[in-house]
Amino acid sequence: MNDKEKQYKQYIREKYEKYGIKSLDESEILSLLLSYTSVKDCKTASDKLLQNFGSINSVFSGDISHLTCDGEIDNKSAIILKMIPELSRLYTQSGEKIKYLRNIGEAKQYFDSFYTGITEERICIVSVNTDMKIIDVYSSSSGMSDSVNADIRKITDNAIKSKAYGIFIAHNHPMSSSQPSASDYAITGEIIKAMRLYDIKVFDHIVVGLTSAVSMKDADTIEFDETE
Repeated sequence: MNDKEKQYKQYIREKYEKYGIKSLDESEILSLLLSYTSVKDCKTASDKLLQNFGSINSVFSGDISHLTCDGEIDNKSAIILKMIPELSRLYTQSGEKIKYLRNIGEAKQYFDSFYTGITEERICIVSVNTDMKIIDVYSSSSGMSDSVNADIRKITDNAIKSKAYGIFIAHNHPMSSSQPSASDYAITGEIIKAMRLYDIKVFDHIVVGLTSAVSMKDADTIEFDETE
Protein backbone atom coordinates (compact mmCIF):
# COMPACT_ATOMS: atom_id res chain seq x y z
CA MET A 1 0.00 0.00 0.00
CA ASN A 2 1.44 3.36 -1.04
CA ASP A 3 1.41 6.52 1.06
CA LYS A 4 -1.36 8.11 -1.01
CA GLU A 5 -3.68 5.15 -0.36
CA LYS A 6 -2.87 5.19 3.35
CA GLN A 7 -3.66 8.89 3.54
CA TYR A 8 -6.96 8.44 1.75
CA LYS A 9 -8.05 5.60 4.02
CA GLN A 10 -7.15 7.65 7.07
CA TYR A 11 -9.04 10.64 5.63
CA ILE A 12 -12.35 8.82 5.06
CA ARG A 13 -12.15 7.01 8.41
CA GLU A 14 -11.56 10.26 10.29
CA LYS A 15 -14.30 12.00 8.30
CA TYR A 16 -16.75 9.24 9.20
CA GLU A 17 -15.76 9.23 12.88
CA LYS A 18 -16.10 13.01 13.15
CA TYR A 19 -19.13 13.77 10.96
CA GLY A 20 -20.97 10.46 10.45
CA ILE A 21 -22.09 8.50 7.41
CA LYS A 22 -24.13 11.38 5.94
CA SER A 23 -20.93 13.36 5.39
CA LEU A 24 -19.69 10.78 2.87
CA ASP A 25 -20.65 10.49 -0.78
CA GLU A 26 -21.32 7.09 -2.37
CA SER A 27 -17.72 6.61 -3.49
CA GLU A 28 -16.42 7.43 -0.02
CA ILE A 29 -18.89 5.03 1.63
CA LEU A 30 -17.77 2.19 -0.60
CA SER A 31 -14.13 3.17 -0.07
CA LEU A 32 -14.64 3.13 3.69
CA LEU A 33 -16.13 -0.37 3.57
CA LEU A 34 -13.42 -1.65 1.25
CA SER A 35 -10.69 -0.10 3.39
CA TYR A 36 -11.28 -2.89 5.91
CA THR A 37 -10.90 -5.62 3.29
CA SER A 38 -7.94 -6.90 1.31
CA VAL A 39 -8.56 -4.42 -1.53
CA LYS A 40 -5.35 -2.46 -2.11
CA ASP A 41 -6.75 0.63 -3.86
CA CYS A 42 -10.18 1.17 -2.32
CA LYS A 43 -10.86 4.48 -4.11
CA THR A 44 -10.17 3.09 -7.57
CA ALA A 45 -12.26 0.01 -6.76
CA SER A 46 -15.21 2.04 -5.44
CA ASP A 47 -15.13 4.42 -8.42
CA LYS A 48 -15.06 1.48 -10.83
CA LEU A 49 -17.99 -0.22 -9.04
CA LEU A 50 -20.09 2.94 -9.23
CA GLN A 51 -19.16 3.37 -12.88
CA ASN A 52 -20.23 -0.20 -13.65
CA PHE A 53 -23.39 -0.33 -11.51
CA GLY A 54 -24.55 3.28 -11.42
CA SER A 55 -25.33 3.59 -7.71
CA ILE A 56 -24.41 2.20 -4.31
CA ASN A 57 -27.79 0.42 -4.09
CA SER A 58 -27.09 -1.38 -7.35
CA VAL A 59 -23.65 -2.38 -6.06
CA PHE A 60 -25.16 -3.88 -2.91
CA SER A 61 -27.73 -5.83 -4.94
CA GLY A 62 -25.29 -6.97 -7.64
CA ASP A 63 -24.29 -10.59 -8.10
CA ILE A 64 -20.93 -11.53 -6.59
CA SER A 65 -19.71 -12.73 -9.98
CA HIS A 66 -20.47 -9.30 -11.46
CA LEU A 67 -18.85 -7.44 -8.56
CA THR A 68 -15.60 -9.31 -9.06
CA CYS A 69 -15.58 -9.50 -12.86
CA ASP A 70 -13.18 -6.58 -13.47
CA GLY A 71 -10.67 -7.80 -10.85
CA GLU A 72 -10.83 -4.66 -8.69
CA ILE A 73 -12.22 -6.59 -5.69
CA ASP A 74 -11.96 -10.23 -4.69
CA ASN A 75 -14.66 -12.70 -3.70
CA LYS A 76 -14.37 -12.05 0.05
CA SER A 77 -14.70 -8.30 -0.42
CA ALA A 78 -17.75 -8.80 -2.66
CA ILE A 79 -19.39 -10.97 0.01
CA ILE A 80 -18.87 -8.20 2.59
CA LEU A 81 -20.58 -5.68 0.29
CA LYS A 82 -23.48 -8.09 -0.27
CA MET A 83 -23.90 -8.53 3.48
CA ILE A 84 -24.33 -4.80 4.21
CA PRO A 85 -28.04 -4.41 3.28
CA GLU A 86 -28.89 -7.82 4.74
CA LEU A 87 -27.24 -6.98 8.07
CA SER A 88 -28.88 -3.56 8.10
CA ARG A 89 -32.30 -5.11 7.54
CA LEU A 90 -31.69 -7.79 10.18
CA TYR A 91 -30.52 -5.21 12.73
CA THR A 92 -33.48 -2.92 12.08
CA GLN A 93 -36.03 -5.70 12.34
CA SER A 94 -34.45 -7.16 15.47
CA GLY A 95 -35.36 -4.06 17.48
CA GLU A 96 -38.69 -3.33 19.08
CA LYS A 97 -41.25 -4.26 16.45
CA ILE A 98 -44.28 -2.13 15.67
CA LYS A 99 -47.39 -4.21 16.31
CA TYR A 100 -50.06 -1.60 15.64
CA LEU A 101 -50.61 0.87 12.78
CA ARG A 102 -52.91 3.38 14.42
CA ASN A 103 -51.83 6.46 12.49
CA ILE A 104 -49.73 7.69 9.57
CA GLY A 105 -46.65 8.16 11.76
CA GLU A 106 -46.61 4.53 12.87
CA ALA A 107 -47.22 3.39 9.28
CA LYS A 108 -44.29 5.44 7.96
CA GLN A 109 -42.03 4.12 10.71
CA TYR A 110 -43.07 0.53 10.04
CA PHE A 111 -42.51 0.68 6.29
CA ASP A 112 -39.26 2.62 6.63
CA SER A 113 -38.01 -0.32 8.69
CA PHE A 114 -39.55 -2.90 6.34
CA TYR A 115 -37.71 -1.53 3.29
CA THR A 116 -34.33 -1.20 4.97
CA GLY A 117 -31.80 -3.09 2.86
CA ILE A 118 -34.26 -3.83 0.03
CA THR A 119 -32.79 -2.63 -3.25
CA GLU A 120 -35.45 -3.89 -5.68
CA GLU A 121 -38.99 -2.56 -6.03
CA ARG A 122 -41.49 -4.39 -3.85
CA ILE A 123 -45.09 -3.87 -2.86
CA CYS A 124 -46.17 -4.64 0.69
CA ILE A 125 -49.70 -5.05 2.05
CA VAL A 126 -50.19 -5.10 5.81
CA SER A 127 -53.51 -6.42 7.09
CA VAL A 128 -54.86 -5.17 10.43
CA ASN A 129 -57.78 -6.16 12.64
CA THR A 130 -60.37 -3.86 14.23
CA ASP A 131 -57.83 -2.87 16.91
CA MET A 132 -55.39 -1.85 14.14
CA LYS A 133 -53.06 -4.68 15.16
CA ILE A 134 -50.94 -6.18 12.39
CA ILE A 135 -52.23 -9.67 11.59
CA ASP A 136 -50.56 -10.38 8.24
CA VAL A 137 -47.84 -9.04 5.93
CA TYR A 138 -47.91 -9.81 2.21
CA SER A 139 -45.02 -8.78 -0.02
CA SER A 140 -44.09 -9.38 -3.64
CA SER A 141 -42.22 -7.79 -6.52
CA SER A 142 -43.72 -4.38 -7.19
CA GLY A 143 -47.27 -4.34 -8.50
CA MET A 144 -46.62 -0.96 -10.10
CA SER A 145 -46.64 -2.47 -13.60
CA ASP A 146 -48.79 -3.79 -16.44
CA SER A 147 -49.44 -6.94 -14.39
CA VAL A 148 -51.38 -4.95 -11.81
CA ASN A 149 -54.66 -6.82 -12.36
CA ALA A 150 -53.09 -10.13 -11.37
CA ASP A 151 -51.42 -8.45 -8.42
CA ILE A 152 -54.72 -6.95 -7.23
CA ARG A 153 -56.28 -10.41 -7.28
CA LYS A 154 -53.44 -11.75 -5.14
CA ILE A 155 -53.66 -8.76 -2.78
CA THR A 156 -57.44 -9.17 -2.43
CA ASP A 157 -57.23 -12.92 -1.93
CA ASN A 158 -54.58 -12.50 0.75
CA ALA A 159 -56.57 -9.83 2.61
CA ILE A 160 -59.67 -12.03 2.60
CA LYS A 161 -57.68 -15.06 3.74
CA SER A 162 -56.14 -13.10 6.62
CA LYS A 163 -59.62 -11.85 7.63
CA ALA A 164 -58.43 -8.26 7.42
CA TYR A 165 -60.54 -5.42 8.76
CA GLY A 166 -58.37 -3.11 6.69
CA ILE A 167 -55.03 -2.81 4.94
CA PHE A 168 -52.11 -0.45 4.50
CA ILE A 169 -50.39 -0.42 1.11
CA ALA A 170 -46.72 0.43 0.61
CA HIS A 171 -44.14 0.24 -2.13
CA ASN A 172 -40.63 1.57 -2.53
CA HIS A 173 -38.68 3.71 -4.98
CA PRO A 174 -35.21 2.34 -4.16
CA MET A 175 -33.43 4.51 -6.71
CA SER A 176 -35.42 7.74 -6.49
CA SER A 177 -37.55 10.06 -4.38
CA SER A 178 -40.67 9.03 -2.49
CA GLN A 179 -42.95 11.26 -4.59
CA PRO A 180 -45.90 9.12 -5.84
CA SER A 181 -46.39 8.95 -9.58
CA ALA A 182 -49.65 9.26 -11.50
CA SER A 183 -49.67 5.49 -12.02
CA ASP A 184 -49.16 4.97 -8.28
CA TYR A 185 -52.36 6.92 -7.62
CA ALA A 186 -54.25 5.11 -10.37
CA ILE A 187 -53.29 1.66 -9.10
CA THR A 188 -54.11 2.65 -5.53
CA GLY A 189 -57.59 3.62 -6.67
CA GLU A 190 -58.02 0.21 -8.30
CA ILE A 191 -56.95 -1.57 -5.12
CA ILE A 192 -59.42 0.51 -3.06
CA LYS A 193 -62.26 -0.42 -5.45
CA ALA A 194 -61.38 -4.10 -5.19
CA MET A 195 -61.20 -4.02 -1.39
CA ARG A 196 -64.52 -2.23 -0.99
CA LEU A 197 -66.26 -5.06 -2.82
CA TYR A 198 -65.37 -7.16 0.23
CA ASP A 199 -65.91 -4.41 2.82
CA ILE A 200 -62.17 -4.22 3.53
CA LYS A 201 -60.92 -0.73 4.38
CA VAL A 202 -57.80 0.86 2.85
CA PHE A 203 -56.17 3.30 5.26
CA ASP A 204 -53.13 4.62 3.38
CA HIS A 205 -50.48 4.01 0.75
CA ILE A 206 -46.94 4.78 1.87
CA VAL A 207 -44.19 5.33 -0.70
CA VAL A 208 -40.64 4.84 0.62
CA GLY A 209 -37.87 6.53 -1.34
CA LEU A 210 -34.14 6.88 -0.89
CA THR A 211 -34.34 9.40 1.95
CA SER A 212 -37.95 9.66 3.09
CA ALA A 213 -41.42 8.12 3.20
CA VAL A 214 -44.56 9.84 1.85
CA SER A 215 -48.18 9.19 2.76
CA MET A 216 -50.64 9.38 -0.11
CA LYS A 217 -53.36 10.07 2.44
CA ASP A 218 -51.57 13.30 3.38
CA ALA A 219 -51.80 14.41 -0.26
CA ASP A 220 -55.62 14.30 0.00
CA THR A 221 -55.91 13.15 -3.62
CA ILE A 222 -57.54 9.80 -2.93
CA GLU A 223 -60.34 9.08 -0.46
CA PHE A 224 -58.86 6.62 2.01
CA ASP A 225 -60.71 5.17 4.98
CA GLU A 226 -60.16 6.78 8.37
CA THR A 227 -58.43 5.02 11.23
CA GLU A 228 -60.59 5.15 14.36
